Amino acid sequence: MNESMFGILVPITMFIAIAVILWKVFDSKHIERKAIIEKGLNPSDYMEMYKRHAFATNPLSSLKWGLVAICVGVGVLIATVLNNWYHDEMVFPSMILLLGGVGLVVFYSIASKKVKEPQ
Repeated sequence: MNESMFGILVPITMFIAIAVILWKVFDSKHIERKAIIEKGLNPSDYMEMYKRHAFATNPLSSLKWGLVAICVGVGVLIATVLNNWYHDEMVFPSMILLLGGVGLVVFYSIASKKVKEPQ
């Protein structure tokens, strides 16, 4: 195949992929609503219950992602300094993963104490 053929195939493939994804999303919603109606439930009541459940957040989840974001930011900062000293590109993934893991361990220690606390 020549290069002009690839230039045409990429947009066609992209539009076909988007169409298939949208078709599956709408089809699954239709099947879900049909099953709700067959069980004798009111679809609007069910959808409200689903929205309330979907947006109910766990306060510890915010703490987890906040700690991970802070630690990853510090990891990038340390990696930048180490990259200037040693001129090694491997410090970026290693510092990001190392300090991201430290953030998760700190979260685990805080969350385990919080869960064990009597209410």
